[in-house]
Amino acid sequence: MAVAVGKLHTPQTPHTIIATLNSNRGRLLLLSLFISIPLINFFSTIIDTIKSSPKSPTTSEAYQKNRPLFQAVKSNNLAQLKILLNDSTTYDVNAEDAEGITPLIEATLLGNYDMVSFLLSRGALAQPSPGFRHTPLRAACLTANPQLITFLLKEGADPNAKSEGGRTPLMGACFLRPKYDKLPERDELSLRVVQLMMEDLRTDPLVKNSFGESALDLCKERGYVKSAEYLEKKIADWEKKEQTVGSVR
Repeated sequence: MAVAVGKLHTPQTPHTIIATLNSNRGRLLLLSLFISIPLINFFSTIIDTIKSSPKSPTTSEAYQKNRPLFQAVKSNNLAQLKILLNDSTTYDVNAEDAEGITPLIEATLLGNYDMVSFLLSRGALAQPSPGFRHTPLRAACLTANPQLITFLLKEGADPNAKSEGGRTPLMGACFLRPKYDKLPERDELSLRVVQLMMEDLRTDPLVKNSFGESALDLCKERGYVKSAEYLEKKIADWEKKEQTVGSVR
């Protein structure tokens, strides 16, 4: 008795292959091949480029490499810092820790003028490069330090530079760190720093942070009455000046 051969076992001849390719399914198969081959080559090129490119150190790696630098600053040890930076090629004076804090910002928070001055002389940036998370000037404002504010502005700090959350240095003067906010003279400390920042004609008191708050809003929230009154007057003058400039144009 003869055994029937099923269609699945039908041998593929050149004619049947051509017929398959001429079908809709065959056309889709060819189209897929034409599309996928260039894409495979494209992604292979990208992967090869990434593999061959030098890797940039992550923030964690940069911190670990420069850890002695941070430790010297945090311990307020200027002598040790000078020894470490004697060979300027070993450490990156503008390195950031996991929080985006640089040695210069740490020194500013400590209020150590000599250390800040030394770091700047060794290449630390008063105004950080694009991509920064915090600024030394805002640190000086948060700690109500007129001497360092004046010095950093002179060294090129931007009075309107925004740290994380869109916070400007002026906002720092309106939201002092807890250590200074708890002092009896907190209102006077804030006022002095606000006045100093506003003496720089570039300072914009109308800027708002990522939460929609202005420096004046923060002063009112913290209860810095004198700073709030001063800013209200300055803002009125600022708006009047902007209207005058606009009418001239």
